[in-house]
Amino acid sequence: MSRSMFATIYVKSEDPRDTAEWFVYILGAQRLGEAILGNAPAIELELGGVPLTVCGSWDGELALPACIQPRYGVDSLALYVDDLAAEIETLTAKGCIFWGESEEFAGTRAIFVEGPERMRIQLIEKAER
Repeated sequence: MSRSMFATIYVKSEDPRDTAEWFVYILGAQRLGEAILGNAPAIELELGGVPLTVCGSWDGELALPACIQPRYGVDSLALYVDDLAAEIETLTAKGCIFWGESEEFAGTRAIFVEGPERMRIQLIEKAER
């Protein structure tokens, strides 16, 4: 490969439109458009400057069931936030579920929030320097 450039992160969903709306409403993603990919809807978003494509399953494709356990491959999405306590309060008011309490590690504080279809999304607050 002579040249590569990051394109997008694909998120498979049983209900791609509902999942995309969660990213817009809960995390503030921008909806860029919708197309058909294969034979399934694909909703294009931008989340924190990163392209994200939420798409449904193609005919004959068997997706693994949702699971909060870590998996090989892409494990979770991680987003930086300015004020973790404020984000937890805001997302709690929106009905989000968190996995455990916030924890400190490597100069940061972080917590996992449950996304659509039990997706693991980590919120990370950088420590003051």
